[in-house]
Amino acid sequence: MNIDNLLEGEDLNALPEENFEEVPPGVYTVVIQPGISSSVSSKGNTQVTLAFKVEADQPSAGRLLWHRLTWVSVQPEPKKREIETRARQDLKKIAAACGVAVTKTFAVLEGCRLQVKVTHSPADGGGVFVNLRNFAPAPSKLAAQAPSARAPRASRAAPAAAEQAPAAEAPAPRGLSRVAPTFGEEVPSDD
Repeated sequence: MNIDNLLEGEDLNALPEENFEEVPPGVYTVVIQPGISSSVSSKGNTQVTLAFKVEADQPSAGRLLWHRLTWVSVQPEPKKREIETRARQDLKKIAAACGVAVTKTFAVLEGCRLQVKVTHSPADGGGVFVNLRNFAPAPSKLAAQAPSARAPRASRAAPAAAEQAPAAEAPAPRGLSRVAPTFGEEVPSDD
């Protein structure tokens, strides 16, 4: 195939205009997609990028959302520490919502269902910046079923102590470092 002839007879101006709109603000159930990557931004920041796909049966189903974690910032202190701390806090919230601890690789997050809140803020140069916040466990698919399809409730005759026992909390993710791994690489630990 001759690449010089690829566009012969093509009228790119005849293509319909793409009508791209940002995912509207709201709360969405999403799935973390494979291919978590790291890169260096044009400013020199090392970033880890997570892609989330909006699940079916919601507005914007099938759309992708991206969340960048600035792992190493080139900003001067104290802004540098603020940016890097926010990235680690977001990763900790995402991992907790998924019920995993990210200590070796970001790949443990792939396929995780969680709930995110989408908000908009003005972007530099006009347009809209889509923000992802409030990472939380996704609602159970069973919760969406009719009450008659759910498992029967536990008997009220259960001992009072069992009803009052606090649920065990998952340990907080540990081992987050300043080095941003690429997909499938180990996450170095500061320990």
